[in-house]
This record gives sequence, structure tokens and C-alpha cells, in this order.
Amino acid sequence: MSLRPFAATTLGCALIFGSTATFAEAASPAQTQAATAQACTPGGPISIIKGTNVNMRATPGGGWVGTAQNGDCVYWYEATSGPVVTCPNGQATNVWHNVFNYRISVRGWVSGCFL
Repeated sequence: MSLRPFAATTLGCALIFGSTATFAEAASPAQTQAATAQACTPGGPISIIKGTNVNMRATPGGGWVGTAQNGDCVYWYEATSGPVVTCPNGQATNVWHNVFNYRISVRGWVSGCFL
């Protein structure tokens, strides 16, 4: 008896085979995490959001277009001045960054507090 039917019978499981990939061919979580970390290494135009529930805006200080979360990977396009924002650490900034958030596929402006 092969191992698959034996395991299914012994464990009372139903086996469903929807993939032709073998266990050895499947990407491991470690490989997936390594690829994600490599693709989102901060530096150059790539940055990481630092803050929870960060509002992304259509223009600096403008209407809401999305919500970024701590650790989101973003591609940076440009910076400009805009409305002053008081950061969570108490400092104030008028710097706004135009970024593309890879997790939610949204491009928008975020305060300099969060990059």
C-alpha cells in the first residue's frame, strides 16, 4: 500500500490532489519570506511605512485614497511640502512623500512622519 492512501485511511482524511508539484518543488515559507524581504530592502526608492493606520492622500493633506500599515513596502516617487502634521513623537513636519504601496496597490501621499 502506498503511503498516501495508508495515511488517509489511518488518519480518516480525504486526500485531494489539485497540484502536480511535489513537496520538494513547492516553495517553502522561508524561501517566500526571503524573496519578499529581498524585494523590499529599504534604500534608493524603496522604503518601509513606520506607523499604524497611516492615511494615504490624493494630494498632500488631501482626500483619503488608502490606509498603509506598519511594515508596508512602498516605492518612493517624490517629496514636496504641504500641510504641517504633528508626528506621533511630537515633532512637526510639512514634508509629504508620494509613494506606491505594494500591499494595497495604491499610490498616494503620506506625511514624512511615517517614512
